[in-house]
Amino acid sequence: MRRWKTEQNSRNTAKDYRRRRLRTAEFLRTLTAAFGITALLSFVFYDSFVPGLAAFPFTAVFLLLKERERLRKRDCRRLKADFLMAARIFSDYLRSACSPENAVQYSLKELSELCGKDSDMVTEWQLMGRELRLGRTLEEVFADFAERSGVREIRDFSEVLAIVNRSGGALHEVIRTVTMWMSEQQAEAAEIRSRLSGKLLELRLMEIVPVVILLYVRFASPELLSVMYARTAGRLVMSGFLALYLGVVFLSEHILKKTFCDY
Repeated sequence: MRRWKTEQNSRNTAKDYRRRRLRTAEFLRTLTAAFGITALLSFVFYDSFVPGLAAFPFTAVFLLLKERERLRKRDCRRLKADFLMAARIFSDYLRSACSPENAVQYSLKELSELCGKDSDMVTEWQLMGRELRLGRTLEEVFADFAERSGVREIRDFSEVLAIVNRSGGALHEVIRTVTMWMSEQQAEAAEIRSRLSGKLLELRLMEIVPVVILLYVRFASPELLSVMYARTAGRLVMSGFLALYLGVVFLSEHILKKTFCDY
């Protein structure tokens, strides 16, 4: 009974990386950005902060969801890189005739030095070692982590590990081969992200250019836009411009998401 309770506590405290929560600082930073964006657009297009106050809740929710997804992908990339490092070390200890339980335990110290004691991978490695000592099989432990990680490469690794472990193959050789393949995939993805970063910067600049132009006209020749703020027809025209601008921004973000989704 005590062993069962310990195992259940380990599973309950395990982190689910698919459900990334914003920390307090991240939450407040995103809310500040949402307030600044709505206030700026409201001032530029309506010469009033009242529309911005009305739109702030929607902007805040949108940016909070977007920021959470961005941070989740960043954490997954970091977790995948640390996992590859851990898998290589684990394979080396298996090759020296260590049992899986001992290989996890021995590799923990080296992994802590490379990734940092407070890293997610070190925490997961400690959890794996504890569950192996409680009697769970190697494939169960890795499958559980792969499911919680939400990383496709780690799930593929777990499936290969389960097949080899059941067939009685050379586990350390297969792990080494799979990690080398994953390392090549990671290097290619990093190179693609580097090439696309310039296009990403261009896109961000193009998104802010219309607002910058309106701000320039607003302060350089305020009489040119005064008619847009004073009459109903002018406000409708500015609303149409704002809707068109936001539509272009959302379309560019959609294209950006499709382009970067795998990297």
